[in-house]
Amino acid sequence: MKLIMESWRKYLLTESIDPRIMKQIDKAQEMNCKVIVSDGRDAGFVEIVEDDPEYGFYSIAKVNYAYNDGSYGECNGAAWVQRSDAHDDLGPLAYDVAIEVTEGLMSDRTEVSSEAEAVWQAYMNSREDVKQDQLDIHKDYELPQLTPDIPADDCDQIPATKRHKGDWHKSGLSKVFYKQGTPVMAELERRGMLEMKK
Repeated sequence: MKLIMESWRKYLLTESIDPRIMKQIDKAQEMNCKVIVSDGRDAGFVEIVEDDPEYGFYSIAKVNYAYNDGSYGECNGAAWVQRSDAHDDLGPLAYDVAIEVTEGLMSDRTEVSSEAEAVWQAYMNSREDVKQDQLDIHKDYELPQLTPDIPADDCDQIPATKRHKGDWHKSGLSKVFYKQGTPVMAELERRGMLEMKK
């Protein structure tokens, strides 16, 4: 009975992870990677590092984030990406873990690369396991606000307005993304690939 329950739990866990992310977890495991999470009171990071027998540990992907301090508005209290860097196509895995750790993550409020915007667009358009909340714009942008009576969602929208002008709100850059639970982190932990740092 215990084996059946464990198999069922594993099935439910893996079913709640997007298949593309599961492939990235498999790839990271094949590359002998660890996912390091350092989550502090004000900021943190998620870093995927490869343990190469010849060269030691080196970074494959990293997402640095900061918790909301009001610098860009209330932004529904979401954390934002400060910087990200990735290669070997493992960036989305680092973003997924950052979304789970922060319980709500949005793009950098001042500058976003085309590659990073593509990740946010994918979260918006093709990730059923990732939920989203629309943020509003500050009044001083001289564009109509979506919810003028709700200041809690007012947020700087510099990249979204630069790239999409009046359609800024149709961009993944204008949203907060979050997930139910931490299925990716649980799978990484089950495989011995997750390292939590203080």
